[in-house]
Amino acid sequence: MIWLEKQNFRLLLLYIKVSNHSLEKDNIIFSEWFLILSSIFSSPVVFYFLQNRSKRIKSKGEGDV
Repeated sequence: MIWLEKQNFRLLLLYIKVSNHSLEKDNIIFSEWFLILSSIFSSPVVFYFLQNRSKRIKSKGEGDV
């Protein structure tokens, strides 16, 4: 149970990072769906995918002015 609570907290922090880095509506909707799915499954696979998603969004937005 403690492990699942830690996973949910980490996913919530990642969701905040993803929503802060994404300026497009579809990215925000996409990250909201992953928050919902991750809260249902609480799996490291979803955590890993969401983490990679936040990295991609961050690198995508770095060159924009």
